[in-house]
Amino acid sequence: PFGDITKPQVKKYIPDEFDVLCAGFPCQAFSIAGKRGGFDDTRGTLFFDVAEIIKQHKPKAIFLEKVKGLTTHDNGKTLKVILNTLKELGYKVFTEIVNAKDFGVPQNRERIYIVGFNEKHYGKNIAFQFPKKNAKETFINKFLEKDYWIFNIRASSEILSFQKRRWKASNY
Repeated sequence: PFGDITKPQVKKYIPDEFDVLCAGFPCQAFSIAGKRGGFDDTRGTLFFDVAEIIKQHKPKAIFLEKVKGLTTHDNGKTLKVILNTLKELGYKVFTEIVNAKDFGVPQNRERIYIVGFNEKHYGKNIAFQFPKKNAKETFINKFLEKDYWIFNIRASSEILSFQKRRWKASNY
């Protein structure tokens, strides 16, 4: 769905049946860069709205993504609540911390992925493996135009020179 899934007018746009639910919920409540309020932070409770959608629509599979900090938040208790909720809803769940750089993306971005399969649809003996990482590193310059770096270095240098002149003029 699009918009705020806590609002009834948005929930009405969710189709009755769908095979896969892909969701993420705000990271600030769990991230080491945030205040780590967890479920005490209203942004952290959005998982329960996702769980309500799962409960009501029972998709065949779910795919959730969150910051790695979720694994250590409240000594792992928060993740345990999420996993137990999904299990109570009838899903066999698998988790893995994945770094985007290990899959050809020029960014160091660690995330926990939670993949779940509806046991009523697939049975209890579900075999799932996360993809193995690709050892080949990828760098951003592979995707940028040849003259990009030259332009940015020149532009950055000009901006810095301008700032220095401005600071000097204001006796900063």
